[in-house]
Amino acid sequence: MCRKLALYYSFVSETEKKTFDEYMELFRRSVCMDIVLVVLYGVLAVVSMTSLKLPGNSEQPLQTLQKILMCVVIVLWLVDACLLTNFIKIVRSCQHTLMQPTAMQKMILWKRICATNAGVGLAVYTVRLGINLLLGAQHGIHQNMLIQFLMLGFVLALKVMRVLAVNSFSKWLRLMGASTQFLPTTGTQPTTGNATSFNVA
Repeated sequence: MCRKLALYYSFVSETEKKTFDEYMELFRRSVCMDIVLVVLYGVLAVVSMTSLKLPGNSEQPLQTLQKILMCVVIVLWLVDACLLTNFIKIVRSCQHTLMQPTAMQKMILWKRICATNAGVGLAVYTVRLGINLLLGAQHGIHQNMLIQFLMLGFVLALKVMRVLAVNSFSKWLRLMGASTQFLPTTGTQPTTGNATSFNVA
């Protein structure tokens, strides 16, 4: 997992050194990581809810809310994987016309859709993590759940870096904007020059 963080960080900090093929590999790995995180998060969420359930006490509204938010996060992260899978198909279909306006607009639209869904998922995850911390403090068992909280925090960091790494594709497109002969094959990196300005966000 730490290697994944380092890999994602390299795309954010060294975008100009990456190739088209490396980004395609990043996208494929990110889909797999989304599925792994869904499973890991589901297990951690169930364990934390079990720890917060005290014998003889009726379920609190916050406990009901965290269950709902857990389901929302899982659904959004599965949607993340589906959207990114579709984005891979779109980028692959546009690889030989990558800098043409029509192809650019199509990729930008889908990248924004992916980023929006991922952002909503992260926001819901953060809210649920806050509720977990609050319930742990209220029940006086937050210290016993420290490892669980740390793991949930690590999952959050991993997801954030994955989103930032994929989002750096926009910057890469801007940097490659001056390439007029772009043939993304294995081991081939687009020629760089004075980058043409594109409205990529």
